[in-house]
Amino acid sequence: MPANRIFYASQAVGLRHNLGSAQFMRIHGLQSVGVNTNFNLDAAYQLGNIELYANIEGTPEVEVTLEKLLDGRPLILDMATATGANSVATSGVFAAQTNKTLVARSSARTDLLVSVADDTVDKVDTSVGTPLAQCLVSGAYLSQISYKIPVDGNASESATIVGNTKIWYSGNAGGYTLTATQADPNIRMSTLYAVSGIARRQHVDVTGSTWPKQIPGVSALGAVANDAVSGFYTHFQNVNISCQLGRESLMELGRKMPYFRFVKFPVEVTSEFEVLLGGAANQGGDFISATEVGTDGSGNNLRYETIKIQLKGNDNTVLNIFDLGAKNMLTTVNYQGGGVDGSNASATYSYRNFNNLTVSGNTTV
Repeated sequence: MPANRIFYASQAVGLRHNLGSAQFMRIHGLQSVGVNTNFNLDAAYQLGNIELYANIEGTPEVEVTLEKLLDGRPLILDMATATGANSVATSGVFAAQTNKTLVARSSARTDLLVSVADDTVDKVDTSVGTPLAQCLVSGAYLSQISYKIPVDGNASESATIVGNTKIWYSGNAGGYTLTATQADPNIRMSTLYAVSGIARRQHVDVTGSTWPKQIPGVSALGAVANDAVSGFYTHFQNVNISCQLGRESLMELGRKMPYFRFVKFPVEVTSEFEVLLGGAANQGGDFISATEVGTDGSGNNLRYETIKIQLKGNDNTVLNIFDLGAKNMLTTVNYQGGGVDGSNASATYSYRNFNNLTVSGNTTV
């Protein structure tokens, strides 16, 4: 029976690193998927004729955007950048990933599968029989990753994966399947965040994280005295972490497609911290001064900051650590709100470093 529509319950997405496997590991907690295909055309003209002489088809570019909840299951970042020879993971979809720095992840490739089922099924897996269609994006690379930890709502991960090859199959003509589990011991599945299985504001380990010391209320040690005894001195509202890797193509004579798409280092890693102002710890303003002679006595207004954000489950288990290293520097601070509409004043502190974002935790690939 043909589907009347495609909605969230009738589509699922999986990734694999082992190109010899017919199985794709399903991305758990996925909220959305988008696939954009761009055909690059190069127009050629000739003397003596206004009309187009030829429209030359270049290399197609495929971009897949994904968003998932931080739910204790493997991250898109880990699944898309697992490294090692294919033979390492003959029993599963992924090989081991031990070095999680950006440069170590930069050469890894992945395959992505979008599987579409009938709109009358309860879930998309092998138990419902033949899918209506499947889309394979092969030889792809991670090009963008970001994390949002809001004061309202669920913490999430967004990723962009790019490639040059996309094939649609009717039914299961490609012979691919999605699996919700992983036989390979390098992947551990976990749902330790909360009873709901989804990370929210209460799972930010404020005292165990290292925050920029320039933010009012943060102690000289880089930790915040936010606990039941000391009280909440720094009222963090939102944390955003982002890295745009980008990909540039390496071409060679004799073939149309690029043989590799590399990350052009250095790459910028940005982080933003929104703080509700007012109350203790001199939070009557953003408290960032800027002068011609500098505020630190050496002609500068800024200093390097160490940033590390940690999430913990209800059982106090460390689940994810976002380590941005020790060379983050403030780029902007934005004081806003407190107007006649009744809104509260807040300050957003934006930092950046280059090449330093290591994401690790309880769930590994």
